[in-house]
Amino acid sequence: MPHSQSPQIQDKPTSRLYAYLHPFSPTLFYPLHSLPAPTIPYNPCGLKIPYTTGFDATKHISNPKAIVIFIGGFCDTIMRAVFREFVGFKAESCLKIYASFKSRSLFALWLPILMEQNLPIFVITHSWGASNFYKALCDIQSSHHISLHYLLTLDPVGFTSHTRRPNGIRLWENVYIKNKAKNLRRPNIVALIGRAWNKVTISDYNAFLDSPYHHASIHQMIQDSHFYEELDNIIKA
Repeated sequence: MPHSQSPQIQDKPTSRLYAYLHPFSPTLFYPLHSLPAPTIPYNPCGLKIPYTTGFDATKHISNPKAIVIFIGGFCDTIMRAVFREFVGFKAESCLKIYASFKSRSLFALWLPILMEQNLPIFVITHSWGASNFYKALCDIQSSHHISLHYLLTLDPVGFTSHTRRPNGIRLWENVYIKNKAKNLRRPNIVALIGRAWNKVTISDYNAFLDSPYHHASIHQMIQDSHFYEELDNIIKA
């Protein structure tokens, strides 16, 4: 596959862009020429993600078949666990988006606009980002019809109650790390402090990984889900 073409954006020194980072705005990368812009401000880079790296990972697709959204957990713009999966995702017929965990307001306003594109939407979201996306879905459902083809939550954490399932999720899979307290690596300690959800009873499917895998084992958790199988069904349809 040829290298992705970068959107035409003004070239600025990364150091200057970092000066513009707003602590309460999410980092966001999306194909500028393929999708409508969000209606709230966002950061065009992350603390350890230069804007060129993020935008080089997106490209215009003439006839897309799906939108795939990756949402990182706390400090993913530093650790880049989910961001690496976003960069490595190469499905030719999919538009892809990356957002950092501070994206509740972003998706509460932007997801209804993305749904108007009439494309199946797949969301992969990790840790605190999963909790914030869940809150965004709860915010939306009172005023919009939700149409989410596939939701994959990866070891979500958060203090918010998650006993009510938002309407309009066709398939929700949850993959979590089991026995974190017996494998006290730094990512697992972070998850325990953040109050891990572990099994999510309102999802359609739960699976777990045990040691040596941990809270930041994003690739392995995705592989343990049915994400690629579900996406292939859409692409081949």
